[in-house]
Amino acid sequence: EALEVILSAHIESFQDFDEEKKLEASLVWSKLAQYVTKHIKRGYVEGLAKEYNTSDISLIQFNKNNAK
Repeated sequence: EALEVILSAHIESFQDFDEEKKLEASLVWSKLAQYVTKHIKRGYVEGLAKEYNTSDISLIQFNKNNAK
């Protein structure tokens, strides 16, 4: 959400964009930000799951090791 606020403020500064283009740009950037954030989270979680599944330690020890 913070990224969307920053991008919206930046888009508002575009003097050569009319209100319709600014709205469209805001919607596109919002969707892109959501997509990127979602896939970053998914990749992080999948990476942790893969790392845990290939380890031979308990979940408690794994969490302690990754809390650093």
